[in-house]
Amino acid sequence: MRTLLIIAALVIAASWMAPGGARSSLGQLDAGSVTSVTITGPAGLIRLSAGRDGPYRAELRSRPEGWFAFWRSSWASSGCENAGSIRLDGTQLRVDTGSRTWFGNSDCRLELTATLPENVAVSIEQDATSSHLSGSFASLDVKSRAGDIALDGHARHVSIEGNAIRARLSYARIEQDEDIDLGGNAIDAELTFAGAEAVNYAVSGHASLVDSTLPNRPGAKPSIAIKGDFLRVRIGG
Repeated sequence: MRTLLIIAALVIAASWMAPGGARSSLGQLDAGSVTSVTITGPAGLIRLSAGRDGPYRAELRSRPEGWFAFWRSSWASSGCENAGSIRLDGTQLRVDTGSRTWFGNSDCRLELTATLPENVAVSIEQDATSSHLSGSFASLDVKSRAGDIALDGHARHVSIEGNAIRARLSYARIEQDEDIDLGGNAIDAELTFAGAEAVNYAVSGHASLVDSTLPNRPGAKPSIAIKGDFLRVRIGG
């Protein structure tokens, strides 16, 4: 019995330390042709900028952290290099921040930084995310249990759903085509729109606090819809 347990332990250790097979490695890619970004996985730190000036690059990095970080980096030759993947699929940048396993990839922190062309569509689906976007985007779609999301610039469409969400959306300009949809259990949102004279907002929650320095005018853009249980919303110009 003892021999079987030892063999089982060795098999588990070998599979834990082995390279990630077909999964593409971490690293840097040319993002000049990217029109959309899709990010999935348990958690990650995301920093995206979009503008007219290159060079356009996307890089996924990982480093050990947590209780077993020292032993993982010392024992496993691959360290955290197999914790996630980044690749181009046509004009779509696909990023996977790995899977949560005990004594495994949960000890690795994934960080994505990218400089992208303007008007890229971004989709983020993570259990927990800290995401900061700057520049001009076509859309931002986030689904996360716990999210800290910031946008500095512009996006025509923003959709954020989750259990606990903090959103800071700061629009540098208004083009009268903006739609913002936030939904979740607990939402803390701060929305600012440079140059806006009015907005069209609807807030629905069991307990909500709304503070707006801009008039609420039906049919106006930006259009804002926020639904949840516990809401704190600040809207300004």
